[in-house]
Amino acid sequence: IDYKTGRFEERRHRKYEMQLRIYGLALRAAGHSVAATALLVYVDEQRIEGVDMADSLLDALHEKLLASCAGETPELAC
Repeated sequence: IDYKTGRFEERRHRKYEMQLRIYGLALRAAGHSVAATALLVYVDEQRIEGVDMADSLLDALHEKLLASCAGETPELAC
């Protein structure tokens, strides 16, 4: 669960989804299991959004991050 203040905005929400998936990658790397769904709670709006934490999504993000660090995908800077 990650609590956020301010209004829900789709663009910002996508960044928060990535943030939670990066947390999921860190948990996996440390040998912990990752929940199937993480939650973003927008407290100012009393809104809860689920974030899919499927292994396939985490794996795809991991590959994008590795490519970014290698300079192959400038949209994700190291």
